[in-house]
Amino acid sequence: MRTTTTLLAGLALAVLTTGLAVAASGSGDSLTVYTGGMALVRTQVDRVLEPGETTIRIDGMPASFDPTSLVVLNPEVELLGTHGLRSYQDGGSRGSSLALDLSVAATVRGLDIAYLTGGFDWSASYNLLIDPDDRSARLSGYVHVGNQSGADFDAAEFQLLAGQIRRAGGPAAVYDAMEMRTVARQVAAAPVPGVQNEGFAGYRLYTLANPLSLASGESRRVRLFAQSAIEVARELRLVSDVNTYDRQVDPEPRGVAVRYRVPRDGDTELANTALPAGQVQVMQPDPDGRAQLLGIAGISDSPAGQELVLHVGTAFDVVGEREQTAFTRVSRNVRTSAWRVEVRNLSL
Repeated sequence: MRTTTTLLAGLALAVLTTGLAVAASGSGDSLTVYTGGMALVRTQVDRVLEPGETTIRIDGMPASFDPTSLVVLNPEVELLGTHGLRSYQDGGSRGSSLALDLSVAATVRGLDIAYLTGGFDWSASYNLLIDPDDRSARLSGYVHVGNQSGADFDAAEFQLLAGQIRRAGGPAAVYDAMEMRTVARQVAAAPVPGVQNEGFAGYRLYTLANPLSLASGESRRVRLFAQSAIEVARELRLVSDVNTYDRQVDPEPRGVAVRYRVPRDGDTELANTALPAGQVQVMQPDPDGRAQLLGIAGISDSPAGQELVLHVGTAFDVVGEREQTAFTRVSRNVRTSAWRVEVRNLSL
């Protein structure tokens, strides 16, 4: 069994069976943040519990935590129930507290708990700066983590889960007790430089290498991978989504899409990093060296090695036109048609 050393910042507990209030505080919480405004918090109440039944109260919980999701992770401790949920405002900060009725089978030094809370979110973003030659570029990636939970977290371990988890019935339905114990033990791996990412249960789990302090109402931007010098390929693409069931008389102007292909092959950090979905800000210097925005492209979750295709906009000087040159109704459900497509570069 792994013994965690995490403790919720500002956590206070009281042994209600004796009426003695014992305060404790510290740092080192561990959180997994999901897209969609939710996080799983893992923490430890720094208290020795002797065999028997007891009740403790935990203060300093996030104001938006889900009391029905609380799970005790120690195998020696059974959660009999909870009661006395209250919300409070102390010194301008919001919080909640909850009393836990416990049955302790053997002496426990530190009560490990996990619970779900709202008020957290994360997203990925990327910056692509293309050189004037349209062949080389620099790409950087970041993750943005926000805390609106009503609680402060000091020097906490943060993990980010990419992928859509099922939330039937609300946040409390995401994990059962066994699943939450499994997630809690995933944090035992030693940190590595940068942001560690690994497959987990069909999802992708990103672990920030360094602890992060994040007060309620605060957000942080953290580098996902080192800036990479890469090759890109610029393309102009005309898509002709023809309607084969109708006769069309007049020629139709068609926009020509501008896009960039970013290969991710070879043994590089960029190639080996699974990229979470996000927006890519594509920029390029003009002839006088001023950076100009070419467009903001979206990418979906991209496994390691998968090429990126960035649609940045529609060309101005390059135009397209299509014209139907033949149309035949063969039968009630069969038609044939022929088309002429013309692309012109008006800047030449």
